[in-house]
This record gives sequence, structure tokens and C-alpha cells, in this order.
Amino acid sequence: MIEDYKEYIIDLENKTDKTKKDEQNLLEVKENLKKLIGLKRILEK
Repeated sequence: MIEDYKEYIIDLENKTDKTKKDEQNLLEVKENLKKLIGLKRILEK
């Protein structure tokens, strides 16, 4: 199950990196970062 989360985090990070360059997608970037932070907290427990 943790492996699934790792894949999801990597995918989100990749999407976030791509969308950082496009200011129209700033909201999506913020949402992705919130998800990343939340998932990383879950995984650290």
C-alpha cells in the first residue's frame, strides 16, 4: 500500500514541476502541493 502512495507522490511531483511553469495552473499546483504534504505526513507516521 505504501508503494502505491510513493507512485502517486512521484506522479504528483512530476505534474507539479510541469505546471509550475504555467501560471494559469497555479491553483492546480497549490492543490497538488497540499496533497503531497498531506501524503508525506501520512507516510512518515
